[in-house]
Amino acid sequence: MKKHTIQALALALMAVLLLGSCDLINSFIASRTRNIAVIQIYNSNKEKTNRLLPNDTLFVEVQGLAANGFYKVECLDPVGEIITAMTAQADANGVISPSPLWYDIGFKKDPVTKKPVLPETQEELGVRAFNIHVVSLDETQNTLSMTDFKLPFYVVFDTSLARPQPIVMAGYQESGEFVLENSFEAGTDNTLGSHNQLWVKVANVDPATPVPQIPASSSARVYVVAYKGDAYEDGETIPGVVLYQDFTLAQLTAAGGVQITANDLVGNGSWSTIPTWARGKPFSVIVDFNNNGAYDIKKEGADDYFIDGIDGNMVAGFVVKGPKTTDYIPANIASGGIYHYDYATWQYEYDYRNQFKIEGLDTRYAWDWQFGGYGVKATWNPYINWGYGATTGANTASLYYGSYVDVYIIDSQARVGSGKYPEGGTITASDNWNWKKITLPVQYSCYNGCGQQTIWRADGDADGTNGGLVLGNYDVVVDVDRSGTFTKGDIIDDQPQHPNASFTPRNVSATLYGGFSVVSDYVTE
Repeated sequence: MKKHTIQALALALMAVLLLGSCDLINSFIASRTRNIAVIQIYNSNKEKTNRLLPNDTLFVEVQGLAANGFYKVECLDPVGEIITAMTAQADANGVISPSPLWYDIGFKKDPVTKKPVLPETQEELGVRAFNIHVVSLDETQNTLSMTDFKLPFYVVFDTSLARPQPIVMAGYQESGEFVLENSFEAGTDNTLGSHNQLWVKVANVDPATPVPQIPASSSARVYVVAYKGDAYEDGETIPGVVLYQDFTLAQLTAAGGVQITANDLVGNGSWSTIPTWARGKPFSVIVDFNNNGAYDIKKEGADDYFIDGIDGNMVAGFVVKGPKTTDYIPANIASGGIYHYDYATWQYEYDYRNQFKIEGLDTRYAWDWQFGGYGVKATWNPYINWGYGATTGANTASLYYGSYVDVYIIDSQARVGSGKYPEGGTITASDNWNWKKITLPVQYSCYNGCGQQTIWRADGDADGTNGGLVLGNYDVVVDVDRSGTFTKGDIIDDQPQHPNASFTPRNVSATLYGGFSVVSDYVTE
């Protein structure tokens, strides 16, 4: 008996030593290695998936990277051509949080008209995989060999569900055919042809497939709403309604779509022609199929039965351009990221600021953009029409619609006649910014990116170290054609923050400042 007891104790002691050794070994390995990089894809409903619907927005998350490392993330078409791209910096945990990479996914360019065309069949989209490509960069954006990997994904009309999510599209009609569009004109402005009318079309809805069936004669309510900057949650009461109009399913799915002609709730004017009050404002379109005044993503208790559709979840569905300009495009871009809805004006205020405290803690903590944390956000739409026509995806060689721009923060430049931003002059980033430029994906005809993206992170203190904000006066430059030079059509923030202010440079005590200042404490302007 004594012998057996000693043996049992010996075995127990050996087990403890082995377990301890395993922990020591695992700790030793973990301290000298890092996780294999993992890419995760999300749709605009924040669902993890590698099967995305056309006209959705693709969000990308990357893990297992070097802490605070710099990376280029590209979206590639099936033959390897770049559709869109972005510059990203991993956080202290080696993570690039979910970031928008491709807007209006799945649309091709018509080889003749160069207009967007939605593929008609599952076979045309789903045969070959698209790819997310991640590579390492140094701080001057030269490619390194440390990280280079891909993840495939597919763009599909998903017919495996009891009811797939309807695809909602804003656009215009030409010769009886519907054409997808993100950027519209207002009033008598109509330089691009029918771009001062709003049409809506719905795809991916088969009246015979869902259970219960939806008769083609049944009606659904179309809402045009003020873009709010955040995701619409499942079951959320539809906020910021500008107007609504009822249509039958047969009308919504017709080849040419339906025109929005209802009177709005703002100025009580018809949208047969988009009213001039809408200039410079972004919107989303929601089709409420169960007519309950809420955005319902899925039927309660079901995983494969979608209900409502949206064009513009977490990004603007479309924007209405303002008056034309003849030079660079002056616009508010630098934002604190804390949006507010003004029920008196029926509009969202996008927190444009002239000043940012150096510690940045009163800005929005943006956990889900590639430069996460507190700091200066870029929030822009074509509030002023660049005046040079719609783009045709000039920044991509791919057959698919997609575009991207370069963003710089530069030291504020003193205005001397027209020489403040000299045509053809080199864009030189501020030495305080620690970046040459960053690349951001945008919607193909708007140059409007995600609702907000952190472009200069605050580190929470006032000493300007650790890559945080640095005291000074700055302009934000959106280099639309990615030429590296100031050219007509580039967007520049050197403007007052107030949305109704005249677009003249900021002037503080007769000293010209830039689009924003980083300050120790706020001062009256």
